[in-house]
Amino acid sequence: MRTIAAAIALILSLAACNNDATTPTPTPDPRDALPPPEFDAIEFVRLLAADDMAGRDNDTPQSARARQLLTDTLRPLANPPADGTPGNDAYLQPFEGGTNVIGLIPGTGPLADEYILLGAHYDHLAPGECDQLGTTDDICNGAADNAAGVAQVLAIATELRRAQIADPDLPRRSVLLTLWDREEDGLLGSRYYAANPLIPLDQTVTYVNFDIQGSSFSPDLATASFLVGAETGGPHLEAIVSGLAANSPLDYYLLSEALAQDRSDHTTFGDAGIPILLLTDAPNGCYHTVHDDIAHLDTPKLLDQIASSTRLVTTLTTEPDRPRFTPDAPPITYADAQQLLRLLTRARDVNLFGPDATTQIAAATTHLQSIVDAGPTTFDFEAAATILTIAATTTDQLTALDCP
Repeated sequence: MRTIAAAIALILSLAACNNDATTPTPTPDPRDALPPPEFDAIEFVRLLAADDMAGRDNDTPQSARARQLLTDTLRPLANPPADGTPGNDAYLQPFEGGTNVIGLIPGTGPLADEYILLGAHYDHLAPGECDQLGTTDDICNGAADNAAGVAQVLAIATELRRAQIADPDLPRRSVLLTLWDREEDGLLGSRYYAANPLIPLDQTVTYVNFDIQGSSFSPDLATASFLVGAETGGPHLEAIVSGLAANSPLDYYLLSEALAQDRSDHTTFGDAGIPILLLTDAPNGCYHTVHDDIAHLDTPKLLDQIASSTRLVTTLTTEPDRPRFTPDAPPITYADAQQLLRLLTRARDVNLFGPDATTQIAAATTHLQSIVDAGPTTFDFEAAATILTIAATTTDQLTALDCP
């Protein structure tokens, strides 16, 4: 319920609009809204990745239905990013062949003009555009890729909103919720935003990207997940990410941005000189197949990821120090060798990968062990190239596994 003072302010603002047609309607303060409804992340993934969404390919009726679901969910959580547009359309950023969905949770105090961007792509693939695995099913549901990432952004927004109700001085930094279209076509939604930002890019402190979440590999790697790119924000972002990894039930592996191979929207913002962080499970055997659906989603893992990333984002919005873009960070480091060795050593069930892949994994493990044993002072270009090759090969091998 609005206070009397708020009601009077609203009446005065409407009167001012009648006297001056060029004055935009002010965006309502989210603190005047009711607490957000309960958000069930798993049910949201079920709806967004349902068969009747037909893969949410851009510029289709199903994509429009997906946007309706997104904006209906977003409205109790966030303001439109700009004044003057009525209804759900205020949350949309159309571009050629697609539409981004964007909401704003404003910060409070001296850090309010600094922004944390949380992003995930909501588009996927049209029927028949993914591997049917010999079935008659042709729906590319895109549950892990990337309905789960979208659910994670909205779950974090819900918790930020609840914290804001409990303490009106939160969050200190503003948060822009960015749900991209046409990622599958070459990161076109995020690239359009970077060329036409609703918030100046120099006010963007960090971009956090969620792409492929709730995805499992072999049983030995069921809790494995990846935090990519912290070095782009210098020691401060690296310390925050290390703290997250140390206090999560998940087994996080911290890797340099170069090992993500420019596969998602974080690339757009790294190219623009903004610190980035990618949270991903990497592709598994369900990736871009008809089995990437709710039945094959690791829902307990997704809920753990949501809890961990909510703590991460809360830290980014409240700590007085900000990550600083570090353009001269080495693209691949000795620490990457340590992390990949830990990953491959943990995968004791390599027999699941088949004989050829098992042989390759054994050879990769031997190469990584020799690099780690040699120590950081001998780390050179040849070692970095070896790590890049092993990372790419490992990704291919994980994708070739049977869909769990």
